[in-house]
Amino acid sequence: AYLIAGQSNAVATDWGKGEATYRNDWIRTYGTTSTNPRDTGDWGAATHRAPGGKLAVGYWAMELGRRLVESEQVPVCFINGAVGGTRIDQHQRNPADPTDGSTIYGRMLARVRAAHLTHEVEAIFWYQGENDQGADGPGGFGYERYREYFHQLAGAWSVDYPNVRRHYLFQIWPKSCAMGIDGSDNRLREVLRRLPEDFAGMTIQATLGIEPPGGCHFPPEGYAEMANQLYPVVASREFGRAFPQPVTAPNLRTARLDANR
Repeated sequence: AYLIAGQSNAVATDWGKGEATYRNDWIRTYGTTSTNPRDTGDWGAATHRAPGGKLAVGYWAMELGRRLVESEQVPVCFINGAVGGTRIDQHQRNPADPTDGSTIYGRMLARVRAAHLTHEVEAIFWYQGENDQGADGPGGFGYERYREYFHQLAGAWSVDYPNVRRHYLFQIWPKSCAMGIDGSDNRLREVLRRLPEDFAGMTIQATLGIEPPGGCHFPPEGYAEMANQLYPVVASREFGRAFPQPVTAPNLRTARLDANR
């Protein structure tokens, strides 16, 4: 089982017209992505999107699930608890009531517990940061406290999902969703880039250069390409599959300015 958290590109249902028709009984989910804590659900075959978020896991999750099922011949479960237009501080755990239905964290945890999957979650996909590029977050610009907030969130995940071994992180692209002030977007992207230094089981996916791109959200073909690039990373780490070429993006190690040039 895998969890998906973050904001709208983690939700991955706002791609415009046209519905995706692919279904597979081996790609499962539980409940609904509705933000109403009274909306309950049950098990079923996952879908890209649906009215009320019933059994929806988002476009790139469905496409990733398709590739994993076809190549590994195993069933997978995604539970998508992402909420569009949210900052990282809004994803934090309420320590007094972890399943608080008024919180994003609490609603997803309640679904996972209802599905009896708290000890079955292998990894968490985190695609968030567009709303932390500007200056509307608590304490100033989002990049200033993003690392602190992520560490708090990851710590909460380790308590409630004790068998999580890996985090799959997405790095947003510059000024995504037209946000960012005087380079604050790039400072946030740098925080995202360096988070894997703090977590042994974390990889980061670049979204800059995904074709076709989107203004804020991606079209179906863009989300499908996202899944195509993510598949070898997940398959190699979750199932031990070997690939002849590198499966992760290059990462800057050092930079030097030559003052004589």
